[in-house]
Amino acid sequence: MKNLKKCFLILIIVACLLSLSGCANKRCEHSYFESSDTATCTSDGIVTYTCEKCGDTYSLKSDAYGHKWDETKNTATCTSDGIATYACKNCSNTKSEQVLALGH
Repeated sequence: MKNLKKCFLILIIVACLLSLSGCANKRCEHSYFESSDTATCTSDGIVTYTCEKCGDTYSLKSDAYGHKWDETKNTATCTSDGIATYACKNCSNTKSEQVLALGH
């Protein structure tokens, strides 16, 4: 019975401390910045925001942001078809596709 009272007292103290730490964060005029984002071009992820003043954090689902293709090479000429090669600006993926002659 004595140990049960000790455990109960410890739980009350811990609850009070947690409550006080929550109150401290509520008084902060938060200034959040994006501290991490696990999303990639093809996979959803989690974006975490951190308060630069108190360290409080929260996380939200982050959608895959998709490839941002940049043409790196095009072998087409004015009179003949060719191949255009693209590289993603965000990751190392590449793609190629046949393109028509450019014309004069």
